[in-house]
Amino acid sequence: MNSEYEHNYLPNIVINYNYNIPKIMKTIKLVSIALIMIMVTSCASKMHFPVSDIAPAADISMTKKIDSNNNYEINLTAKNLAAADRIAPLKTTYVLWIVTTSGEVKNAGQLDVRNARKAGLKTVTPFDFHEAFITAEEKGDVQEPAGLEITRIRFNH
Repeated sequence: MNSEYEHNYLPNIVINYNYNIPKIMKTIKLVSIALIMIMVTSCASKMHFPVSDIAPAADISMTKKIDSNNNYEINLTAKNLAAADRIAPLKTTYVLWIVTTSGEVKNAGQLDVRNARKAGLKTVTPFDFHEAFITAEEKGDVQEPAGLEITRIRFNH
């Protein structure tokens, strides 16, 4: 009787064990796919500005991301960007401009130039945009670009 019990009992364990492995693997696969999809859709669009003829040493990149309020977070980093007054006479600052999907040009903010090695801008805008460019300006609160354009980038949607 003991051998019958083992005979009936052991196949049940093996059957249950073999049955659960495909189910567990399928669950792991589905969870992995879901996590990858979440990561891909929540990632920011990061773009590198092309090398500028005016400031060729500058390495400028920008990320654009939608936040929880459906605004667009902009994070711009510029390395080795010379002071604005060295690029153009009478210019004191750099301004980031965005071209909205409706074609309007908006001042997104003034770059914070900490030193020649690093400058940046973190800001939020309600406007979706497909293009951004940087100009050297006399002041940061100008309403339209009038200064020398340093570089321009177009985002792919």
